[in-house]
Amino acid sequence: MKTLFTVLALTVFTALPGCTQKATDVPGSSIPAIPAVSQTTDAAKAKWNEFTVAAQKQWEQYAAKYAELKDRAANAEGQAKADLDKKLAEAKTKMDTAAARMEELKSAGADRMEKVKGGLSHAFDDLKTMFE
Repeated sequence: MKTLFTVLALTVFTALPGCTQKATDVPGSSIPAIPAVSQTTDAAKAKWNEFTVAAQKQWEQYAAKYAELKDRAANAEGQAKADLDKKLAEAKTKMDTAAARMEELKSAGADRMEKVKGGLSHAFDDLKTMFE
């Protein structure tokens, strides 16, 4: 009996070092592999960076249109000035909202991308309507 346990123990200890398959090597395994998680995280960060760069460019375009509207209002007279001042006040409210969304974008991470993206897209849609 003692010999049986010794043989069994030796068999187990010699077989264990060969059992070094990764989770991705085992078909049907539901355990995610670390490189796959890392790649997914890297892809999400890349997508987030791409979105922030595009949002910053769009913000700069709207800021330029706002400055142009402000100049037109300053140089207008009479009823045109009153109309442009009204439009400028409305545009300022929308620009302030978009500015707040841009600040949220800067402080948010990739994990909150969809929520921030939705709010910023809505603010930009409002500005697009305003300046068209």
